[in-house]
This record gives sequence, structure tokens and C-alpha cells, in this order.
Amino acid sequence: MIFLIIQALVISFVLYLVGKFIVLPKLRMQFYRNQNIKEYNFFPFYGWFWDSILQKTNKHKDCIHQIKHISESADFKDQDIILSNLNSKASLLIVNPDLISEFLQCQQHYIKYELPFHSLNKLIGTGLAKHYGDGWKKSRKILSNMFTFEQIALQLGSIRELSKRYISQQNEKSFNIQKVFEMTAGASDLSIFLGFDMDEYKNKDGKTLGELIGSFANDVYLRDVGMFSMIFGTKATELGLRKSDKDLNERGKNLRKFMYEIILECKKREQQPGYQPKYPSFIHHLVQENLLNTEEELEDLLAISFNLFLAAKETTSKIAANVVYYAIKYPEQYKKIQEEIKTYVPNDDYTFADLQKMNILQANVKECLRYDTSGPFLFQREVVQDHTLGKYNIKKGTLVNCGYVVNFFNEKYFENPFSYQPERWLDSNNDSKMKNSHLVYIPFSGGARNCIGQHLAVMQIKAMAIEFFKQFKLPEIPKDFDTEKIMTLSYGFKNDLLLNLERI
Repeated sequence: MIFLIIQALVISFVLYLVGKFIVLPKLRMQFYRNQNIKEYNFFPFYGWFWDSILQKTNKHKDCIHQIKHISESADFKDQDIILSNLNSKASLLIVNPDLISEFLQCQQHYIKYELPFHSLNKLIGTGLAKHYGDGWKKSRKILSNMFTFEQIALQLGSIRELSKRYISQQNEKSFNIQKVFEMTAGASDLSIFLGFDMDEYKNKDGKTLGELIGSFANDVYLRDVGMFSMIFGTKATELGLRKSDKDLNERGKNLRKFMYEIILECKKREQQPGYQPKYPSFIHHLVQENLLNTEEELEDLLAISFNLFLAAKETTSKIAANVVYYAIKYPEQYKKIQEEIKTYVPNDDYTFADLQKMNILQANVKECLRYDTSGPFLFQREVVQDHTLGKYNIKKGTLVNCGYVVNFFNEKYFENPFSYQPERWLDSNNDSKMKNSHLVYIPFSGGARNCIGQHLAVMQIKAMAIEFFKQFKLPEIPKDFDTEKIMTLSYGFKNDLLLNLERI
């Protein structure tokens, strides 16, 4: 009898899995196949994310190789939208630039899908990224006032100093470029937002806030894209039924408490009579505007600081590291950038205007954002009401994303797209092509909800790269360096690049 009950339960569970993760998404995808949207890849649970989400190694050693090469496929090169699945839902990847434009302008039809950041949002808070309606407008307005050109330019001094400090203190014989730039970008963001030195605040185990945020966010991501979360939902992990979930949830609470204590201490420091920081941080301006008096405002600052720090650590640092990597790989770029540094920023007191003169460095940054971007996709959006997108009917519950990276590697828009060619950004013909299809190249997204910190990020990338090129002669990439690329919280090299450097 017990055996029959167990057998029935197992069969029921298998039928549930088949129904929810195979039959249901197939039925939902049929709605789009009927509109002549071609199915690119169906795989239970993960769809075309199979390689990228689970960090599967393929023969190309690139988890998004297939997506990059879609435009070369006779079946898909002229498709406006690419169809797949994710979890139990139909998933659409928009490729047509006009549809991307329409999608970005009608965000009232979408919310951000909970995977894979539900647990992070639950434990730390949502900040601007998950606000909607009046709440989003209010937060965006406050942040926009802090991200003006004048405010961003004021932060360059702090970024310069931290870049020099972190890069100078590393062992040049085993220089882990990604880790160094992660520390630098993270420390820079925390200084800019909260006005404190990351190394001065450590928990009882001696770990800095940056180390805690990085390890916690990565572990939560891996949990939330795992099979358990896919089957039972991320809310099941909040119950702490598994020891690993319980431990991770506790880490999140401790991290949140640690961050909150730091914010309160920073606020207290800013309120001291006569206190005037060397570089006014964003919290300094918030206190001056009398905007940190409620629990809600403090919670928002915590969430926003966490999310922007994570963005700096995961995306800004990787692009800066890529600028250096490709300059080493193509030595003529390394030499050109160093010559440009001697011309425009030979000293440590360079300005934002000086950075704007560095066309070669700018071209390398733009090419890295295209050729090896750390953020090839948006966060997934979930449709909250039926609507139309161009000639297509879009149903509630569908997942939608933008295929920026598909267009980055499309010969229609970029000549020799699979070649690293910074010179393309110095070509006026390329500029004209971009103006005709300006939404082909939007590495920081577009529309009202674009990346509010994009200009700050580019300034950080340039400052970190400049400091590296100033300090070191052209090194060699180790012959045994494995260039496999995976997707974690962002896209990039799986393995650390350790350089043996010689100071200038």
C-alpha cells in the first residue's frame, strides 16, 4: 500500500513537471508561432538560457555563442523577435531596432521578472530598479539630481585617487586584473554614494562590505537559477527548509544590518557641524536636502547603494578589465592609449574635459561595450497586460527581453562584427550608420529606464584604465590563460587573468 502511494506521488510529480515545464510553455509559445515568430530553442526550464544560466561549457567556450551568431542563420537573420521559453513561460527576445524602441517606450506594460534576483530584492530591498509609477518617478528624480554632469564631474578626483591607490598597492608579479578592478570600482562607488572608505568598515570576520556584497550576490544568483528554485519558486527558498537556504538567508540579514549601520554612521558624520568632505558624496547632498529623515528614505538609500555597487563590481570593472585585456592582445592599441595619456593626462590632476579628448581610449571603451559587453541583456520583463508591439500581439505573462547583443554581431550594422576593431568608432561612416539605427548600439539600454549611472560608469572605466596604462609597460597574456566566458551576475571570463607586470 505504501509503495503504491509513493508510486502515485512520484507519477503525479513527474506529470506536474511535464505539464508545467513542457506542455504549458509549448502551448504559450504556440500563440507566437501562429504570428510567424520562429522558435529558436526549446529546453525545459531554461530555453535558450540553458548554456548561459547554468554556465555550461560548449565547444566554443562562450555561453552566449549561439545568441551572438543568430544573425548568421538563414532561418533567423530576418526575424524581428526570437521565441523560446523560460520556466513555464514563453520568452521573447526582441531584435528589430524599431520594436526595441517601442518596447522601451511602453514600460507600463511590464514589470521585472522575479528570476534571478527575487531573493536579493527580498533581503536587501529593491531601490530604483524595481520601483514603478509614482514611486519610480520620485526616486528617479532624486537620483537624477545627483547624476547631473556637474555632480559626476566632481567625483573624478575621488575616482582618480582610489584607482591609483588600489592599482599601486597590488603585487605586480601576480596582478589579478579583474579582482583589482572589482575592488577599485566597488570602493569608488561606495565613496561616491556614501562618502566612506570601504577598507575602514569590516565585519567581525574582517571582511569588507565589498567582499560581503560580492560573495553574497553571486551565491544568491546561483541558488535562484538552480533547479530547486525553478521547480518550487524562489519563495520556497525563503522558508529556509534546506540548510543552505537558511544559511544564505541569515547572511543576507546580517549584510543588510551591516549596511544599515554604515549608512547611519555616514549620516551622523555628515550632520556634524562644520563637516565638509573633500569630495561631496551623494549622501552629503541628501542630508543637505533634508531627505534622510524617514525609515523609508534610509531603506531606499540602502537598496540603491547596494544595487549600484553591484553594478560597478559586476559590469563597470569587467569592461575596464576588458579594455586592458584587448589593449594587451592588440599591442598597437596599448601603445596608442599610452601616447594619448602622455598628451592629455600626463599628471594626476586631469579633468573630465581632458578625458573627453582621448578618442583612442573612448573608441576602445565603446568597442569593448559592443564586442565583449558585461551586460548583453536587460533584466527579464514580464508582461502585465495584453498589448501590441508593432504588428505582434503580446500576451500577459510572457517574458520579454532585448537582444542587444544579437545586433552587436550583425553585419547589417557592424562591418566584420566578430573582429575587435576600435577604429570603427573613429569612422564617420559608422557614426552615420548608428544615427540611422541608433537603437542598435545602446549598451546602457534606452528609454526612460535607461542606466542612470552610465556616464559615471564610463568615467570610472577610463580612470581605472588610465591608471593601469600609466603604471605598467606592455605585458604578455599568459599562454595558458583559458578564455572561456560564462554568465553569472554578468558576462565575462570564467578564469582570473593573472599578469606579470613591470612598472614604468
